[in-house]
Amino acid sequence: MTIAVRQRRIFIALLLSMMVGIAILKSLGTGPVSVDAFCLYDYYQLEPVEKVILPDANRPLNRWKQIEVFLSVPEDKTPAQPTDSAGINNCHFIICNGTAGGDGQIIATEKWHSQRPLARSCNYSTIYVCVITNSRLTVPSDLQITRTEDLTMQLARMFDIDLQQIHYPSVWR
Repeated sequence: MTIAVRQRRIFIALLLSMMVGIAILKSLGTGPVSVDAFCLYDYYQLEPVEKVILPDANRPLNRWKQIEVFLSVPEDKTPAQPTDSAGINNCHFIICNGTAGGDGQIIATEKWHSQRPLARSCNYSTIYVCVITNSRLTVPSDLQITRTEDLTMQLARMFDIDLQQIHYPSVWR
């Protein structure tokens, strides 16, 4: 009889500790990741990278050889949509900052869906990723950095891009 009582006590203690842990994680995950502790709950609420990068099925894939990540500051400090930010017309993917779109949300632009290279450079085999920040002095949030690195790694695997051909901004960690 003492073994059953002991097992019940352990089970109740386990349930209570799990509920306390959930309450702590929920309380820490209410604000932007750059302010609060990194919360996996917020990360897993975002659409998977694999789903975002799928181009339209009826379009042939371009032969991408390089990835360039750059930072963009919205001209309007509180844009209504991520597409209102500067530099959006010159990229294939947008990584949102929480003001315009969810923090770490990845948006594939029409240029990506149509698999068109950008006219911004003479290198037509580069995938451009725009990370929206609040100001020139602000570094991206932890969630933006994690999602950008997930995106670039997935693209590198998908198109067999050498990791040396992925270029990040100088303020990247």
